[in-house]
Amino acid sequence: MIMNIILAYLVINSPQDTRYNYGLGYVASVLKKNGYDVTYIPLKTTEDMALFYDQARRLKPRIIGFSATTSQFNYLHDISRKIKEESQAFIVCGGIHPTLEPGCLYDIPELDAVVRGEGEFAMLELADALRDNKPVNGIRNIWVKESGRTQKNELRPLISRLDELPFPDKESLDYQRVIDDSRGLDRFIFSRGCAFSCAYCSNKALSDLYRDSGPYLRTESPERAVEEIRRDASRYRFSEVCFDDDIISLNKKWFYGFFGLYRKEFKYPFLCNIRPNTVDEDMIRILKDAGIKMAVVGIEHGNEPFRRTVLKRDITDSQIKETFRLFKKYNIAYTGQIMVGFPFENKRLFLDTVRLCRELDIRPPQNISVFYPYPGTALGRLCAENGWMPEKRFYRERSEAVISYPTFSKKEIRLCTRAFSILLGNKNISLKMPLNLVRYYHKWFGKEPIWNTWTARLKKRER
Repeated sequence: MIMNIILAYLVINSPQDTRYNYGLGYVASVLKKNGYDVTYIPLKTTEDMALFYDQARRLKPRIIGFSATTSQFNYLHDISRKIKEESQAFIVCGGIHPTLEPGCLYDIPELDAVVRGEGEFAMLELADALRDNKPVNGIRNIWVKESGRTQKNELRPLISRLDELPFPDKESLDYQRVIDDSRGLDRFIFSRGCAFSCAYCSNKALSDLYRDSGPYLRTESPERAVEEIRRDASRYRFSEVCFDDDIISLNKKWFYGFFGLYRKEFKYPFLCNIRPNTVDEDMIRILKDAGIKMAVVGIEHGNEPFRRTVLKRDITDSQIKETFRLFKKYNIAYTGQIMVGFPFENKRLFLDTVRLCRELDIRPPQNISVFYPYPGTALGRLCAENGWMPEKRFYRERSEAVISYPTFSKKEIRLCTRAFSILLGNKNISLKMPLNLVRYYHKWFGKEPIWNTWTARLKKRER
């Protein structure tokens, strides 16, 4: 009898525009390759939740596996309790949060285990053990509750050769709907890890966790990456693609190899992330020739000393400006990744971000992310040590201000977030204007300087 497994991706109340998680996709592909029946369910809407509970009742899965970030983990309390009321499934959670905060296993009584790090072969061993009625307490990468105690197993080495993995599974869910919901956009990621040490990012914490396990940054071969796109092109309808790799331009040999193959075979416009100090003019010319639609450039903050010392992001203003100059030269659309709400930040420092973005001619609509202190990160530890932690459990990740600092309150962070795009779209607004007036200026007076309007009204009253 084939054993059923449900994998669920938690994106409840999330600004994420995708319902697909590549980590679960790879786990599903390894399980299916070894004979398991896998159902993949993204959990974003109330309809998704209803389908999930129905499938849990109907399929009677032996394992239900979740993938959760820190903000999403809080939703697992109620979900796990409801599942255990009518199912004997073994409940396990993987993802970045359990990897860096494995003690979260104790937070949910109904949770049987957590998976740390890469889950493909840990989940396969777990499935094999449960199928064969064997103990599950010695599987590397897994912390498991057993007989009133917790078995904390060591990490297994990282998967060094990504080409040896099966392609991520996209057939255990309605992947065409994922594309359609993204307006024809298909997404790919060809690498794992990062070479940099940004203080707010989980990649540095994960790299530290695996410091004795070989290279943390690994990439598929250009040929395999192209084959994955080719596979999707034969199965799904899409009009453009997004490469979600954090640093697709870091390895120049890979960069030239991949985009050389891509431009020969595909005509899909694409989006990709760009780190300013990793590209030169020839690389940007290659992106243009290959059909780039938009470059998403990591700026994060507009004050260079703050960016380099607090965020540990060793990128200069001149490097950022040169990258944007080249995008303009080659007529490539661009946008910036911006964050607000860091420890030690304030309104004055936030306005430095606005100034730099105005100089770069970044146009609205432009999203700005709100910082969150993720477990295991340098700024996460700093916030925990100082008591600067979220004041509520449920919030909209990266969109909602949930921390007040001595120099930057939640109210001020909210004002900055709301004012950002308006300040970019209306450069005639003085940055000396109180932020709480910016959106009213935009609503009432458009692009006309507010002080001129006030003056005209006062003169009218005098007459």
